[in-house]
Amino acid sequence: MKNMSDERITDIVIGEAVMQLVNTGADISWSAVTLTLQRQLKMEQDSERAEAMYRAIARMQEELRAHLVSERSLSYPPAERRLH
Repeated sequence: MKNMSDERITDIVIGEAVMQLVNTGADISWSAVTLTLQRQLKMEQDSERAEAMYRAIARMQEELRAHLVSERSLSYPPAERRLH
């Protein structure tokens, strides 16, 4: 049950970071959400929310890495088709 609660709080802090970007008219990207979460974390005093922000930052970094890997695999031909 705690795991589901942790996941929900993590989703909430991600949503809050996205809404902060929307409200300021900023572009929304994995890195922008991560930076917003990092800024919010510096001011957060509630330990449960701080832990959720750490999890959210880790999730954003994982998603960014996965996105970059999939983008690279689309932009490069398979190894057997490369000339060098």
